[in-house]
Amino acid sequence: MGEYRFFKVNPGGMIDSGTRERLPDDDAAIARARALADNGGVEVWAGSRRIAKLPPQRMSA
Repeated sequence: MGEYRFFKVNPGGMIDSGTRERLPDDDAAIARARALADNGGVEVWAGSRRIAKLPPQRMSA
């Protein structure tokens, strides 16, 4: 179990908000980031290590 930080990034590339969660591994953290991504992207960090940088999710019509 590790602590991961999730930063929501707005379309201009600036951080809007952040949260922390304890998850079993990097794959679980990336899955959680996908659930958090909406009009902006999400960066996932574990300590000083960036796990992923996800682009904004496109809304399907």
